[in-house]
Amino acid sequence: MNARHGFLSRNNAFTRPLITALLLGFSVDGLTQSNKLLDIYDAPAITVNPEHDAIGKTYPIARAVSDGKRLFMTKFNLADGAGRPLATEHAFPTRRSVPGPAFQRVAGPDANSCAGCHNQPQIGGSGDFATDVFVAAPQFGDVLNESINPAFVDERFTRSLFGIGGIEIAATEMSRELIRQRDAAMRQAQKSGHDVEVSLSAKGIHFGRIVVSADGDQDSSKLLGISPDLILRPFNAKGTMVSIRDFTVVASNQHHGMEASEMFGEARTGIHDFGGNGTGKGLTSGQISAMALWQASLPAPDNRGFQKHPGYAIFKQVGCESCHVSSLHLESNVFQEPNEFNREGVMTPQETRNRIRMPLRLEHDHNVPGQDKGYVLHAFTDLKRHVICDTKRSFFCNERKKQDKVPTNEFMTPRLWDLNTKAPYCHRGDCTTITEAIEAHGGEASAVTDAFDALPRADKITLVQFLKSLGAKEAAH
Repeated sequence: MNARHGFLSRNNAFTRPLITALLLGFSVDGLTQSNKLLDIYDAPAITVNPEHDAIGKTYPIARAVSDGKRLFMTKFNLADGAGRPLATEHAFPTRRSVPGPAFQRVAGPDANSCAGCHNQPQIGGSGDFATDVFVAAPQFGDVLNESINPAFVDERFTRSLFGIGGIEIAATEMSRELIRQRDAAMRQAQKSGHDVEVSLSAKGIHFGRIVVSADGDQDSSKLLGISPDLILRPFNAKGTMVSIRDFTVVASNQHHGMEASEMFGEARTGIHDFGGNGTGKGLTSGQISAMALWQASLPAPDNRGFQKHPGYAIFKQVGCESCHVSSLHLESNVFQEPNEFNREGVMTPQETRNRIRMPLRLEHDHNVPGQDKGYVLHAFTDLKRHVICDTKRSFFCNERKKQDKVPTNEFMTPRLWDLNTKAPYCHRGDCTTITEAIEAHGGEASAVTDAFDALPRADKITLVQFLKSLGAKEAAH
């Protein structure tokens, strides 16, 4: 069931929450206390309102990027539309029939601003264990989850956003290539009248095999680390978000109750004030675009020359690079907003007259023989999901709730390029050392962990020192 089907299946239930809310003292036009309309005398905290269709035309991209940073740092208030007493954190619009609290650490909203969590070592970075968030809590019904037990919720560490513009470009290029290979196989199957099996790879990374039939069916049982639609989703611990915009729309609702008009607005849901905070306000498509552009502009960690560190040879020797691929080679440095693979409810190129193109400052690729153009990211990830726990090493087997149908024991390979400033580590931020993080790896990584354990003590120290050096330089220009 995709987001569209899940949303439409609940469309008929939208009137019941409205009636319940009115009986409980809420109004679709304003908040009430003791049946009296509550006026807001404070001014909105938001002070910028760029229009998406104007960005890059009459509205300079640099100004929109500046707006995005300001919005990222804004402590949203009720006058802005903060809060969602009648909406859940779900990634597609889902309503409650009983209003929830203004703030709730487990089910949210749980933060005043984006920068409240993404702030180490600077705005846009990662966070402390205290900023952990919770996802996959019970989304439907009126029982508000208040437990952090893994049976009910998944705990997530705040990740750094630096370099994610380049990551989105890489994932988009890889998705296009995988889809091209599938489509070519389908044409071959239709022409021959026989099933065709094809091995899928992009940027040197193998994603398994599919079998396509002459009538267009696809057997995805041999796929590795990617969903059957062959679209890479490089963001979040489970690899569930296609783009920075996708992440921003969902996170704004989950963490702040700031609902994007493109997903929660009346045009899509049929309800003026979907979150039920009484204001009907939220984030416009232009504000979401500005936030996405600012995040995309955050420079990638500079790891030029990492190959010279003696620990890199050990990194390769034990097999870490089988998943934590040190370099991804890009054809383009142009970030495009919106992304062509966005889900329904997140703006797509077909829904706007303006596809913004913003060149990023990425490292030129000079190390590929015969290649005179292109760019490279030293991100140390393959953008795939992997099973990384087993009965012997069960640290990553703690989860019980699926997130977007991803198996509980699978995780997206995290980017290691900023380990110098990323502590603590792991998906919950409860590993205080890199040694703990390495030893936690089981499943597909068990042989690598065994190889690390077999190293002499001096080599282990050298490897850890290498990992802690990643991202220590100033950002590339």
